[in-house]
Amino acid sequence: MNDRAALVEESLLRRDIEIGLPPLWSDQLDECHYVIQRLDNKIKELDTLHERNLQRPQAFSDSQQDNQQIEVLTNEISRVSMIDVFTMAVETQKLYELLLN
Repeated sequence: MNDRAALVEESLLRRDIEIGLPPLWSDQLDECHYVIQRLDNKIKELDTLHERNLQRPQAFSDSQQDNQQIEVLTNEISRVSMIDVFTMAVETQKLYELLLN
């Protein structure tokens, strides 16, 4: 970042503070809470499927459908976790660099 861009950014940060806007990191925190809530809901749903699948005799035809749902949900949780954690890490790094400069 060049000196002029750094001065403009610093000026904007000061203005935000003066007019009472929340700090930049508060958006990151909100995003983290949102991701955690989404994952928590999916994990609870996965727990329910596992519990139902374990309590049912394997001879019932529903168990195959539950197994497919369990696989899909497990993949979703893994994908969401990896993508969101990576995205949050990148954004946090950008914010950290901005605050250090």
